[in-house]
Formats: sequence, C-alpha cells, structure tokens
Amino acid sequence: MFNNKSRSLYLPKTLLFASCLFLCSAVISVETGKGTMSQDEYNKERDRLAWQHRISHNNDGCDAFYYPANKEATVQGFLERRAANLPKTGITTMTYTPQSAGFGLFTHKTKKGEFLTWSDENTKGTKNIAKDLADQGKDVLQIMIEFSHKNNLECFFSMRMNDTHDAASSEKKYHPLFPTLKKEHPEWLVGNIAERHSMKYGRWSSVNYAVPEIRDLAVSYVEEVCQNYDVDGIELDFCRHLTFFPSSAKGESASDREREYMNELMKRMREVTDREGMRRNRPILLTVRVPDDLEYAKALGLDFDYWMKEHLADIFIGSDYFHLNQWEYWSAFGKKYHVPVYAGLSESRVKKGDNRFSRWGEPAYAARAVAAWDAGVAGIHFFNEYSGKAPFLTSCASIEALKSVNKVFFQTTQHNGYRPTHYLKEGEKYRHLPILCPDTPAVFNPNEEKIYEMDFGKEPERNPKKILLCCRFNTGLKDSPLAVFVNGKILTNGIQNKKWPEWIDFPLDASQLHAGINEIGFKAKEENAILLDIAVSFEYR
Repeated sequence: MFNNKSRSLYLPKTLLFASCLFLCSAVISVETGKGTMSQDEYNKERDRLAWQHRISHNNDGCDAFYYPANKEATVQGFLERRAANLPKTGITTMTYTPQSAGFGLFTHKTKKGEFLTWSDENTKGTKNIAKDLADQGKDVLQIMIEFSHKNNLECFFSMRMNDTHDAASSEKKYHPLFPTLKKEHPEWLVGNIAERHSMKYGRWSSVNYAVPEIRDLAVSYVEEVCQNYDVDGIELDFCRHLTFFPSSAKGESASDREREYMNELMKRMREVTDREGMRRNRPILLTVRVPDDLEYAKALGLDFDYWMKEHLADIFIGSDYFHLNQWEYWSAFGKKYHVPVYAGLSESRVKKGDNRFSRWGEPAYAARAVAAWDAGVAGIHFFNEYSGKAPFLTSCASIEALKSVNKVFFQTTQHNGYRPTHYLKEGEKYRHLPILCPDTPAVFNPNEEKIYEMDFGKEPERNPKKILLCCRFNTGLKDSPLAVFVNGKILTNGIQNKKWPEWIDFPLDASQLHAGINEIGFKAKEENAILLDIAVSFEYR
C-alpha cells in the first residue's frame, strides 16, 4: 500500500509551489454538506454507475487551441467547434481533454500544472482562446461540464499520461507545446533532445514514470480537477503515447519494479478519486485507456490485469492506434474480473484507400461496433472524432440501433502512423490480427496460400438483403488471380466491378457464413499476385 506521507510537489518556477496529502483507503466515511456515505455504500454506487450503458466520445481536446483566428472568442463559438451536436446523437459521455500535448500543459485553469496560453495565428489561421475565455471568467473544462450536464450527458476529464507531440523540438528551438517543466528538468525525461532522431522506440520527450516527482505531479493534476470541477469521471489515457520508462525506449521490456511504479500510481489515483467522490457524496469513476493486449501492455509497464483484479479502475478501454486482438480476447477480461471493458474505436489511419469503400464512414464504424458489441463489450469509446455530427455516433450506440445499418467489414481498419514496433522492440509479435490494407498489401508467390480471420459478429444471422466479398487487386483484372475460399469452400462466382475495375466481387449467401470469426482464404495460381484489400459488405437498405 502506498505510504501515506506528504511529498513536496515540483511546479515550474513561474507557478506556485504546493504539496499534496494523499489519504489512505482506510477512510470509512466522509462528511459532506449532504450527509455521509460509507465506504461500502460508495463502492456499491460506484459499481452501479460503472455498469451503466455508456457511449463515450473524445474530441481530441484541441477545440480551444485551434479556434478560427478570425472569429470572436465566445462560449457558444467554442462549443460549436466540436461539442454542440453531441446531445442529438447516441453519445452518453463526453470525455474531454483540455489540450492534447505535453505533460502538465492544460487549457483549463490550473495551479498544479501549466496554463497553456501560447497561440499562433499565422501558420494555420487558428488561435488559442483558452486565455480569452479565462479573461471572460470562463474555463474550457467548466464549460464542457456545464454543457454536458445541461444536456443530460456525463463529462469525464481525460488526461494524457505522456503525450509527446512536443518531441518535434530541436536544440535551436523548443516546440511551442514543450512544457516549462521539461525545460527545467530534462533529467525527468526518458531521453534527451540530442536523441530526437536516433531513439528507436517511443519519443525522447516522454516523461519518465520511474521519477517520483512525475508520479506525484500526475496524481496532483487529477486531484486538482476532482476538487475543483464537478466531473463524473477521470480518464487516464495511457495510449497517447505509449512510452513510460527508459527501458522500453532502449528496446527492453519494463521491469517488475517499473510495473510496480505504475501499480502504485494507480492505487493513488484510486485513493484520490474515491476520497474526493466520498467528500461530495457522489462517485467519481476512474477510466483507463490501454493497449488491448496484456503482454504488450506489461512490456511497456502497464499491468492492467493487476489493475482489474485489484479494482483500481472502473472502466477499461482497449485499443487505439492499433488493434491487436479480436474483441473476444478483450471481452474475456471483463468477464474474468467482472469489470466493464469498452472497445476503443479510434480513427482509421489507412491512407491509401479508394473511393469505393471508406474506413471513416458509417458502414465501417457500424461493422467495427457490431463486432465489439456481439463479442460482449460493455461500451464503445470514440476517439478523435471532431465534428460530433457523424451518423455513426447515433447508430453505433446499441445493437438494436445497428440492425438496419449497412456495414462494411475490413480485415484491417487501424494501421499505419504508429505501430506496435513504434513503442516496443519486436512489438509486432503481440499483434494477433493479420494485416491487410492498401498501405500493407499481401504479395503472393505462385501457389502460396494465406488465410484471414474476420469477425462479423452475429451479422450473418440478421437477414441482410445482400452480402458481397470484395477483393481489390493492384490492377484491373477480369478474373481473380487468386483462388478465393470462404470457410474452406471455394468461390467461383467472382465478377469484375464495372465502376471499380480493381475490385472482383463475390456474392455470398448468409448460409456460407456464421456468427463470429470466419476464414477468408486465398491461394495464388501460377503467377505472383498482389492483394490490396478485402471488404465484406452487408446491405440492409
């Protein structure tokens, strides 16, 4: 158990110094203006709230920072950027990040961290209005909380545990989002600025969680929000970005001691949220975003299996830049520990798609959501969706809402950009889903065979009007250069699409498929072949 002594907290020299006292979990009840809540009562209510049906939305938190330079800074203008339409969707929970870059750098009013006031109105035609709103007596986080509660939505504060957009700094010039803390204490980072091009895994500007002061500061940022804002929950976003210790940055796995540092941190986060929740007589839920593979996460220092077993968080969101396992794997953790696990549906970064099928549209999101729901996840978390107007924010809210929505399943949706090996040596060995997309096509030698597993949820049982298996090749062909199999049975009815000649379409009957994981197999004929993509379309309207 964390030793309950106060520690001196570092703050940038331009800010105030403060100290925090963290109370131990032995506290039985806390007096509030509304009465008392025992620990047992609190835990039961916290558990009840954790299991509520929840569709959460994180808009990336740059709405104040990238505000149009030619527009007056107003509360309504700020909300219209990304939030105003959310009450008209199926979203239940706004998960708000007050700025997405730099450790301890925020656009909400903070004395424990650093208030971000930098603005550049020249390069992108945008400006940072956080200070403008503050000068009007407003606060971006408070605005979001009030807007959410007025519209019967929850509002969670999301903190990125190690965002490193600021790694673009150089010896001659710091990135504008490089925090004062990192300038004054470069020894608290996993690397140094001279390594900005040579570090193989992660980024040099990541803070090092083996440093006690970093863990203290992380807890203090959350404590300050819990004390000063009427949030419904706290989200600790470990996925942006996934470097926490020098070990993984050097190509090694995190040590047991480093994982214990993170376990200690999670215990303290739980103590803070519980204490402050009991003080106000209403639970503050604790959510974490982590990779969806246990061994990969542990190699980075994140033992979420232990966190689940010890109930150190209420909700676990899996996946972000990359998806490592079928959703059944992730759902099994929820069943094992009786904790809500959510599917993290971050935006696709596949860059070389075509105009026929989009990985960004409602059919693709609907397919991803239905596979997750049918696998048994307790909720859906949308990340990096900016407008709040996307149709899938409504249709993906439940299986019932999804039944009549057209769907397009891809073998690979989240890829490119950051990959498992970006953060961990040999990180690809933790990926248990084969990759196939235009960015990473499949090259077949003569007579070579490949099998891809695609999870359709229970879609084959929902009486679709039309099902197509569509295969995209690197050139237009009248006939498939590959023999194509579905669940072991060869297909002979391929037709070149007239509008999209790179695609060969195979009509399917629902009887050829089954609920859950299906095998789509390919075998090269006498010559080499390049398969760019596969998409399975279920049409209902």
